[in-house]
Amino acid sequence: MKNLSSKLKNKRIALGLSQRELAKKIGVTGTSISQWEREENIPKGVSLFKLANVLNVSVEWLSNGEFETNPSPEHGVLVSYYPDVKASGGGGSFVDNEIAETLYIPKQAINTSSKKNIKCIHVSGDSMEPSIMGGAIIAIDTEATDIIDGHIYVFHQQGHLRVKELRNGIKQVHIISKNPTYIDEHTSYEDLKIIGKVKWVSNFL
Repeated sequence: MKNLSSKLKNKRIALGLSQRELAKKIGVTGTSISQWEREENIPKGVSLFKLANVLNVSVEWLSNGEFETNPSPEHGVLVSYYPDVKASGGGGSFVDNEIAETLYIPKQAINTSSKKNIKCIHVSGDSMEPSIMGGAIIAIDTEATDIIDGHIYVFHQQGHLRVKELRNGIKQVHIISKNPTYIDEHTSYEDLKIIGKVKWVSNFL
């Protein structure tokens, strides 16, 4: 099994990219690429996802998998990714107002959902930890807008984009954080606009 540094270097060379060129494409320094290839450091979070996309491989393969000649089609599905959108703070609709990039995520992440309905964004804050860590990337199914008790959703509330567990009440929605330091909230159904259900959470932070 090849480690990340070997796979990174082999794929970079195969694509004809210098360390500096690769660094520019993913928004890091050439020193970072050099350190990754020498196993002095490892890419994490957004950098790991951007690296996998530039190299045209899946994050899972780059991090853990066997060395393969063409891993991405078998292991990932390409979906819309909004790198500047963060749930739990900030307003605006990422569907209407933001520019999308693309991102490979595991095929099993979307199950029976159509990939055209899957949108990936970031999570900020610690209110959903340890289920969703701050800085994680989440995949949302924008067709799944009916609230199922105990599932996690992204929604607009009073101009803010939030990610929380939701539960149905008699006339109210219960908004639940996974972090026990945050208290539960309650609001009317009219106060929320459901963007979609969280289908997948990145584990590469």
